[in-house]
Amino acid sequence: MSREFLDTSSLEDALSVIHKHIPLGTSSETLPLLSTPGRNISSDLISPEDLPSFSKSTVDGYAVKSANTFGASEGTPVYLEVIGEILMGSGEIQNIHKTGINDSGNPVSMSENTAIHIPTGGMIPEGADGVVMVEYTRICEKDQDREYMIEVTRAVAPGENIIRMGEDIKKGDLLFAEGHQLRTQDIGILAGLGIDRVQVFRLPRVAILSTGPEICPIHQRPAKGQVRDINAYTLVSLVRESGGEPIHMGICPDDLEKLKEMIQTGLKQADCVLISGGSSVGARDFTFQAITELGPPGVLIHGLSIRPGKPTIIGQSGIAPIIGLPGHPASAMVVAQAIVQPLIWRLSGLKLSPLETRIRKSSRTVRARLTRNISSPPGKEDFVRVALTIDQKGGDILRADPIFGKSGLISTLIKAHGILRISEDSEGAYEGEEVEIWLF
Repeated sequence: MSREFLDTSSLEDALSVIHKHIPLGTSSETLPLLSTPGRNISSDLISPEDLPSFSKSTVDGYAVKSANTFGASEGTPVYLEVIGEILMGSGEIQNIHKTGINDSGNPVSMSENTAIHIPTGGMIPEGADGVVMVEYTRICEKDQDREYMIEVTRAVAPGENIIRMGEDIKKGDLLFAEGHQLRTQDIGILAGLGIDRVQVFRLPRVAILSTGPEICPIHQRPAKGQVRDINAYTLVSLVRESGGEPIHMGICPDDLEKLKEMIQTGLKQADCVLISGGSSVGARDFTFQAITELGPPGVLIHGLSIRPGKPTIIGQSGIAPIIGLPGHPASAMVVAQAIVQPLIWRLSGLKLSPLETRIRKSSRTVRARLTRNISSPPGKEDFVRVALTIDQKGGDILRADPIFGKSGLISTLIKAHGILRISEDSEGAYEGEEVEIWLF
């Protein structure tokens, strides 16, 4: 069988394959609420109660029957008798001496031409359907028993200055669907509903191994023709940043059976295996053959129409994905950002379509103006490393300086702040053009 790249796939095709073949999330676990920010819920979350659980005032003022205020103005105020005050945090009313009192000291209903003083957040008393802001009232009579009259100089409509019971969230409402990533504001909602434990997807475990006789551990001095294992450490870091738990498996010797054995070990320990190196078309690159022999479905994609990063393999053994990354550090980093990161998001239970994956990536982008022309061959998506500077003379506009270098150079990544993506149907980008930069 020929191992040439007869048909490369676009980045969008690769993301679609991941979305189609890789199950959403791993197993689930139940965690305390404060341990769940950034985690993805593993089942639909339904509200167990109304929020708020009672109707409350949004202002300091007086709870009233709104009809009793109709027509009120500065010139013709409405006079209401204040019969009590809402106690914050209890809903009880104190200092009531008049109409409508039951044995517990709470009003059965408000009578005509009465009002009850209420603070912001106070529980609306029965019979009231509006709150007059204190700014639109004046105290005109007050006696030693703390009963007093107020002038109301502005009418209120029914429901004005009130948050109704269940107006925010109703019991039985869908709070969050499976795969939703919990944010800071989401934690607040769950706390308000008394949900103190949440079922979330477990963080995915990702096994990382390197291949090739030219690779040596980083604590060793490389022999002639060898390089230290850079990719394993950049991948460990990226997996952590993306929400996974990396398992560093070390370096595999240049042997097909040993590679298969290490992949199988990785599949037993992890939800995904990343293989750095051994994904091109050389006679001794075993990754393609190893994935094929590990069982169906095998290799799903061999070769991406991107530069750098063409010799990329996306495979699967059972339900577990296996990704073969290029050995050159810059190529491996580009593919890790474009493919591995979305894969980890999916394994962590984050429910995103391929389009939403691209939108999520765009949340870490900036706009900048190119400082020089960039040519790009049609039919291949180009990822160009760029350094960002500020054009002080141009109104603090960001400038993108392309960093050109071979895919085996790591220094180009150190100097770069991000990547410019040039689509496969474009022949390049031009000096002065405003472009979008993916930030590292």
